[in-house]
Amino acid sequence: MSDSKILTTGVLNRHINTQVAHVELVNLDPNSFRKITVQVYSWNTTPTLLNQVIFNIPPNQNRVFSQNVANTVHYEVRLIVKRDEDVVVNVFGTSPPNNQTNQEGNTVLYSELTEVELD
Repeated sequence: MSDSKILTTGVLNRHINTQVAHVELVNLDPNSFRKITVQVYSWNTTPTLLNQVIFNIPPNQNRVFSQNVANTVHYEVRLIVKRDEDVVVNVFGTSPPNNQTNQEGNTVLYSELTEVELD
C-alpha cells in the first residue's frame, strides 16, 4: 500500500458560468510542512492535464490555486496527499468578478472527494 492517496472530484460538467477551478488547501498540522500535488484535467475528449502544481504548505497555513477551465466542457481536479496528513482541500467552480462567485454544481468539499487507485 502506498503512503500517498489520490483524491478526485470526478469529472464535473462545467456550469456555463464557471470559468475557473479554484482549490483551497489547508495544512492543519501545528508542526510540520505538508506536500500536496494538485492536478487539473480537461475531459473534453480524452483526459488532458491542464496544469499540475506541488505545494509544500507550512504548519497552520493555507494556499489557493486557480486554473482556467472556461474552454472545457468537463473537468476534474485530482489531489495527491500523504495518507496520514492533516490537510483539507475544497474545490469550487468560480466566475468573475475576482473568481469569488461559486457556481452551484461545481463545488466539491473534502468529504465528497473520492479516493482512487491508478495503476
